Amino acid sequence: MVNNSHTLFLALVLVTICDSADYLGFANPTNWTQEISNAVSFGATNVVIHFKTGVYSSSSFVINSASSWQFLGSSSGSSIFQDVPINTVDGSSNLPVTFVRFRFQNSPLRMLGDVQISSFYNCTFTSSTVPALSTFGGIQVEDCLFQNINTPSDNSGAIHAENHNRDLNAFNVLRSKFVGNTGPRASSIYMLYYNIGNISDTVFANNIVTTDATVRIGGSCNNILLQRCTFDSNSNQSLGAGAALMICEQSRNIVLKDSTAFKNTANQGAFLFIPDSDVNFIGGSYHDNNANNNGGVVFAVSNARVFAH
Repeated sequence: MVNNSHTLFLALVLVTICDSADYLGFANPTNWTQEISNAVSFGATNVVIHFKTGVYSSSSFVINSASSWQFLGSSSGSSIFQDVPINTVDGSSNLPVTFVRFRFQNSPLRMLGDVQISSFYNCTFTSSTVPALSTFGGIQVEDCLFQNINTPSDNSGAIHAENHNRDLNAFNVLRSKFVGNTGPRASSIYMLYYNIGNISDTVFANNIVTTDATVRIGGSCNNILLQRCTFDSNSNQSLGAGAALMICEQSRNIVLKDSTAFKNTANQGAFLFIPDSDVNFIGGSYHDNNANNNGGVVFAVSNARVFAH
């Protein structure tokens, strides 16, 4: 999934992160919780910790959001968080948290700061029974995989994002994959209250939802671009509408550009269900989607507006 230009970009990100650190730590599976405690005791404002190859386990992992944290996984092997609930403490400064090159196995993250930016590069999220990522702030996801996230009692399968500071934060997911996830109201992405967002070059395949859609955009979101995305064989297994995408709750200026949808199935609107919102189609290919009743591709109701260019 990562080409040379993306690798160069990541290298530049890592150089910038390390150059700005006032605490530089090195963690292994034995000392890693102590290394984080040391950074807190030091009172650092910009913490960078390098993690060696290995499996990292703990009953909990709490990040104090009074500092900026950058966690860098091994470049020569796998740095794996296994069965570790990870939380940020909601502090007054809400500085950013960044993870690079990690595997999260049943290790969900909850980012609680309202203006906090959470960034994830080259990470894999698997085998969680709650959302793999939950945030109340901005989110940046690049070159990541979300697979087999099963959340039977929550709103989202993989990412649950509610922007509690609408004017400051963005929602960005680039060059990523969501595969085989399940959830009631959204199996892959559940997003609310964002005024700007970009989901590009991302694949949604074989996800199952029981109420709404694989990707649910609501809460009066505005200016969201879905570009060059692929929706393949997603399904809504209830009597609801929308297998791949639902845009709702008076969301405006949602743009679908040069995207592809095929083999999605639902009772109504096999690809897209739109109640009371606006959607713009620019290019793209939508074929072989199957609705039991209305709208093989699009089912629009309640003053919804659909524009094709």
